[in-house]
Amino acid sequence: KVILIFLGISSLIYALSSKSANILNLNGKIAIFGNEPHTFVGIQTKNQVYKIVNAKSFNLQDYQDEVVKLKAILIKEGKPGFPAAIEVVDFNNN
Repeated sequence: KVILIFLGISSLIYALSSKSANILNLNGKIAIFGNEPHTFVGIQTKNQVYKIVNAKSFNLQDYQDEVVKLKAILIKEGKPGFPAAIEVVDFNNN
């Protein structure tokens, strides 16, 4: 568990320090996407669905069907049939 936290923090620091880091400010509805056993927590914006790779860190599954504001780092670009992946840095449900 400590190793996972360390890897998460180090990847976040690397992404934040990288000049190519893509910081996103997103407004949208939290939802569970996919079919068992391939489900994921994501955010549906006006234009796109994003897979939230660290949703458990913020307990975002508890905010299903609620509109939230997220500040996130784009981890992986989306492709047809596959959503873009993000890592949440800040979360606001007001």
